Amino acid sequence: MRNTMKNFRKGFLIASIALFGWACSEDQGETFDEPKSSASLSATVEGENSNPPELTERIIVNGFSTTDFKVGMKEVEMRYAAKADILAGIGLGGITLNTAVNTSLQTNASKEQTLVLMSSGNVQSETVAQGETPDGSYQEIDFRLYKNTTAETSETMKDKSLWIGGQIGGDDASIWLDQEMLITAESADEDGVMVDGDTAMEVVFNLNKLFEGIDFSAAVDSNADGMIEIGPGSEDENAAILAQIESNISSAVSFKKK
Repeated sequence: MRNTMKNFRKGFLIASIALFGWACSEDQGETFDEPKSSASLSATVEGENSNPPELTERIIVNGFSTTDFKVGMKEVEMRYAAKADILAGIGLGGITLNTAVNTSLQTNASKEQTLVLMSSGNVQSETVAQGETPDGSYQEIDFRLYKNTTAETSETMKDKSLWIGGQIGGDDASIWLDQEMLITAESADEDGVMVDGDTAMEVVFNLNKLFEGIDFSAAVDSNADGMIEIGPGSEDENAAILAQIESNISSAVSFKKK
């Protein structure tokens, strides 16, 4: 009888330890549910005229008068410093940035889409996505340009990831890219954009930075078809200008609180 009770106590102790260990492992496996806020992400284009505009609101930079701007976006990844780390007094430089994976704002923003940010000389803001995202200070937004292969042949964005229309010296001109380049947009504010409650953020394409170091008076219409073309596969001889635009684009995009 004594041996039976001893064996029972021993078995009960082993079972209790096993159960306690399982419970601890379950607790450790749980992920902290960060507080979230409703937020939106939009995109626009901006630029300061190097020459005063005349009859329209077009943006004129280094001899290129922009009237239309279209861009494709996909695979958005938003990087932020968690609100809990900020409240703990950790400086932004010492915080490892998190990504808003599996949140509705980032998921919705990552879908392939073509945005019209300027039309007939008028700048506009276009919504990229809306949804929930973790509270915190947003520092970077990564995304890829999206090459639209499904557009109609007659569409300006057919097989392009970015298209800009305008004039150079009174002649019609167009600029385009077809690469799905990875772009990192940093916050225009060094403290980032704080999300804590309803927040609107906006990605900004800056034409002054995109056209930096370019003299568009050097652009030519080699095939004399009435259109100065600057883009891959163009028959016009403007490869040097295209290369500079491709080099500039990563530093020409930022984001801010709207």
